[in-house]
Amino acid sequence: MKKQLITMGIIIMAVIVVLQFLGLLSPLLFIIGGVIGIILFLTGMKKEKQKLKEQNIKQPIKQKEKNTKQAPTASSNELDDDLKKVLVMTDSLLGELPQDVIERFSQSDDFELYERVLNKYRIK
Repeated sequence: MKKQLITMGIIIMAVIVVLQFLGLLSPLLFIIGGVIGIILFLTGMKKEKQKLKEQNIKQPIKQKEKNTKQAPTASSNELDDDLKKVLVMTDSLLGELPQDVIERFSQSDDFELYERVLNKYRIK
């Protein structure tokens, strides 16, 4: 489920960007869709981190030693870096919207969540 949330979040963000680029989406729907995509992505990432944490706790010491000899997998730092890149892209695209749309969004309840996520990942 967590990987599906991550994938759905990325797909939603990509579709929203393409529709906006083609002029088929209103600016407000662009923002709403982007926020939904980011929320899905972040929820999936949080669940993935929890799973990794649980696996590390449950895994016997011998198994941990064995795993250290295997090829490394994507770390949470790498995932955070990818998320930061997506957030920077989204923030940049939002900045290209008309000023009145930006002002409406900045006064909405969704903007608090948007800022909280950007601040968490030190984007602004």
